[in-house]
Amino acid sequence: MWISQTDEHSLRQKNHQPPPPPRSQASSPLTLPATARLKKRYEFLNIMRKGRKFQGSCVNISYILGRANRPRLGIMVSRAYGKAHLRNRFKRCCREAFRHAQHELPINLEFSLIPRRSAPAPTLDLILVDLKKFSNHLAHETQ
Repeated sequence: MWISQTDEHSLRQKNHQPPPPPRSQASSPLTLPATARLKKRYEFLNIMRKGRKFQGSCVNISYILGRANRPRLGIMVSRAYGKAHLRNRFKRCCREAFRHAQHELPINLEFSLIPRRSAPAPTLDLILVDLKKFSNHLAHETQ
């Protein structure tokens, strides 16, 4: 049986779902803005070579007082730390702790967080305590 082209798709079921809403280009409140993150390899290397070190109970902090106009965070977690879900959990806890503590840190601070091997599994509270100790250390150091 021959069907004309105008009626060719009339037998198919029509999709009555509305089109998806357009995505907004604004960043999610859960992500850190690009200006608050260390992203390039040379930025991490600069901090590791020229920066100073601070040991917390669950994280090691390498830092440098750079030329940034806001505190900047970098997170380094190797595969030796554990499987991907453990590394991702550590990064989420670090970013959340940074959100809570960034107003107490110096404006021109660039730092990276590295988990300590001998420490228990870092939680948000433990990382926050380390960042508070770190900000106190910086306050005494700059005086």
